[in-house]
Amino acid sequence: MRADHFKEHLNSLREQSSKLNEALSEFKSNYNTLQFGLQRLENEIRKSRDMFEQMTLGTIEDTQIIQLTPNKADKADRQLTA
Repeated sequence: MRADHFKEHLNSLREQSSKLNEALSEFKSNYNTLQFGLQRLENEIRKSRDMFEQMTLGTIEDTQIIQLTPNKADKADRQLTA
């Protein structure tokens, strides 16, 4: 009787071990996916930072700057009437 109980316990441990291995495999897959996404995000942040620094230091040559100047008609529209 004790041998049967031990075999059942051993089989239960094997099943638990199998489930834990599956969970660990899924965790590793998710971790690798998150790590890849984090690296891509860090690269995008680095690119954005470099681009911002170039723009603020005026080292980008091909950047078009659009300056809006108010029209006379716009000034007339902005005046309030009492």
